[in-house]
Amino acid sequence: MYEYSDPSNQLKVKLPSGIDTILDTLPVLYPYVPRICKEQGHMLIWYGTHEADSDLILDCLAAKNEPQWISASQEWMIEKGVALVYPYEDEVILGTVKYAGYLKKRSNVEIREFIRHMWKDLLTMFGDKKIICPTGSYLEELHVKMNNYKIPRETYHWKIMKQNGFVKRSNYWIREST
Repeated sequence: MYEYSDPSNQLKVKLPSGIDTILDTLPVLYPYVPRICKEQGHMLIWYGTHEADSDLILDCLAAKNEPQWISASQEWMIEKGVALVYPYEDEVILGTVKYAGYLKKRSNVEIREFIRHMWKDLLTMFGDKKIICPTGSYLEELHVKMNNYKIPRETYHWKIMKQNGFVKRSNYWIREST
């Protein structure tokens, strides 16, 4: 749950514009990050630009290179959202999908639009595979067990998941390949 035991599987997708990718290299520090697969994951990072997201620049710069946050590969990129992806031949497991905390300075409508945009991109990239992701409550349960405190829920609101063809089965949201 804490360390990866195997190298990552190759990420064979065309990334839409505005998304960067790096391997998950978050250190094993408190608070621990729930890693649900033994293979090293890929971090997809949705980023903005200084022109489009000038209100986020200072907060983004303050978070750059923090040990428990992912920074994009280029310094000019403003990290807005992240997804932890474990690709396999016929399926993909999403370990987490979330937006940067400093996006909360924007309206709830803008945040919801951004979350829908992230899910649209994920479905574009992986729609031909079965997509599995743990429910927000399951990730919260893992986090509580590992760290002894709650985290904010993940961006898996049931309306978004149902609209995108996901079905809840036990602790997971599952969308069959198209």
